[in-house]
Amino acid sequence: MVRNILCDYKDFIFIEAWQRIWTNNPNFNQQFPQLSKLAEIAIIVPISNGVVGRVFSQQNLIKTKLRNLMSIETLNYDLHMTLNAPISFTAYDFEQTYEYWNSIPRFSN
Repeated sequence: MVRNILCDYKDFIFIEAWQRIWTNNPNFNQQFPQLSKLAEIAIIVPISNGVVGRVFSQQNLIKTKLRNLMSIETLNYDLHMTLNAPISFTAYDFEQTYEYWNSIPRFSN
């Protein structure tokens, strides 16, 4: 069954194929434990490292030769803001952001 599904490799979608194998044979995990483990690993391993590349690219844009004394914590905050910021601020709710920021407990003297 696995060989028949893999033969059509041009239009192959791994997760859909694995679901068909799993639903057609519920005992597949007991019959083929190594193949089941390999499929589980293949599903969770990222296919590309594009996200990591974007993070390093943004890091290099933020931490330049002029800003080389920036702490790791500040760099982390800047990266979070840069990578998670909305694309357009025209529909951004600044009031909600302020309310969230204001609700965070602060140190008291």
